Amino acid sequence: MKISTTKEGTIVALCDSELLGKVLKEGKNVLDLEKYTSFYNGFEIDERSAKSKRQVEIALKYSKSINIVGKKAIGFIKELGYKTEGAKTIAKVPHLQIYLL
Repeated sequence: MKISTTKEGTIVALCDSELLGKVLKEGKNVLDLEKYTSFYNGFEIDERSAKSKRQVEIALKYSKSINIVGKKAIGFIKELGYKTEGAKTIAKVPHLQIYLL
């Protein structure tokens, strides 16, 4: 998980660690996790840990948007009660952006 603060607000990025550094392509769609590794690369979350869940819940509570890449990350967000139906896939990898008010 990586937390970034911008003038528009806080952005939380979650990405399956094995996807960092990869470039996902499907047709004209490209998700460049090599170029944007620094956007997603933060601290590791243990999806089974209550402490990790609490850390993510707190970060999400104060965020304006969430960027999620990967099956594990999407599942984790879904488990926390967020809707994931709008996820797109690129090269069979789900990607979702959630904008919060």
